[in-house]
Parts: sequence; structure tokens; C-alpha cells
Amino acid sequence: MKHIKVYGCSENPVRKDLVRRAAVYFLNHLLPRKRNIEICIFVQDNLIEKDCIYGECYHIKKSPSKYKIRLDNCHDEYTLIETLAHEFVHVRQFDKGELAFMNKCNRWRGKYYQTDEFDETEEPWEVEPRECESVLATEFFNL
Repeated sequence: MKHIKVYGCSENPVRKDLVRRAAVYFLNHLLPRKRNIEICIFVQDNLIEKDCIYGECYHIKKSPSKYKIRLDNCHDEYTLIETLAHEFVHVRQFDKGELAFMNKCNRWRGKYYQTDEFDETEEPWEVEPRECESVLATEFFNL
């Protein structure tokens, strides 16, 4: 069963619904055959200020098909959805076994990288999400 839960932005139910609808679209587009998956999305204030990130995605290791996404709430709707698209590409990478984050290293397509080996803009697993995020967000908004 596919479960998508959105937490945060309770003061703006329209925004919360937008995030949920986009998440369903991205999941169906990127993992169309996936039947058993749970994704919890947290829309939070000040992620950029606190953690220097627009968003992030984690694979919950205790469950093979459970993921957590955090998004910064301060963005306009397009940037928020574009960031969500970026994180959903990571969900697909985790789900397909291409990407795994570990304590002192990360595994990308069978090769191990030290966590401090790259600047974030150089990480090889970030190339595909950066290339896809605008395309996916634009497709969603043009439905």
C-alpha cells in the first residue's frame, strides 16, 4: 500500500494539499510499479537557517520501503514543489539500491565515498535530482 503523510503547514491547508498532491504525482511518475511504500513529509520552518538545506531525504533503514523527507516552508510554491521533486528522485535512488547513506561513507551505484570527500554540489548522487527537479515540478504544475 502507498502511504504519503504530510506534516506541518497546518495553518495553510491549501499548501499542505499541494505538497500531498505533488508527492502522489512524483511517486507515481518515478516509481510507478511500487506498491508498498511509506513516505512521511515534514514541512518545517527555517531549515535553511538551521541546517543550510532546502530539503533532505532519508531512507529509514529499519523498513525497506519507508522514507522521510523534510522541506523548508519559507519558499514560494514552485520552489517548494521543485525541492520535493528533487527529494523524490532520491527516494527512487534509495529504492532502486543506487544510493545508501551510512555512518562514515555513502554508497552510490556500488562505489563507496567518504562523507567528506565531496562538496555537496559535486556529489554524484545529486546530479540526477538537479537535472530532474525543474522538469518534474513544471510537469506537475502543467497538469
